[in-house]
Amino acid sequence: MGDDDESTVNTITAYRKIISALIQKHHGRVVDTPGDNILAEFGSALNAVNGAIDIQRILEIENSKLPDNRRMVFRIGINVGDIIHKDNCIYGDGVNVAAR
Repeated sequence: MGDDDESTVNTITAYRKIISALIQKHHGRVVDTPGDNILAEFGSALNAVNGAIDIQRILEIENSKLPDNRRMVFRIGINVGDIIHKDNCIYGDGVNVAAR
């Protein structure tokens, strides 16, 4: 968290909305949002990569509107692999590798 916790929470909440919308735009699905992370799945690697590029591009624009001490940097991990679907969640090595 930054110096101003309320502003930090407001910024991350706004960015999560942007990220979620871009995931859907690129035919993905938000699976979970643990902590300050977002776990999503895509039917194709191309959609995942294009979504990641779009997310980074848009967040760079949004960050440019903020003072340096309020900007946030996001990392995106992508992995292709078999996963298990159960109760609207996903599991497996493919998920674990992408999360690292």
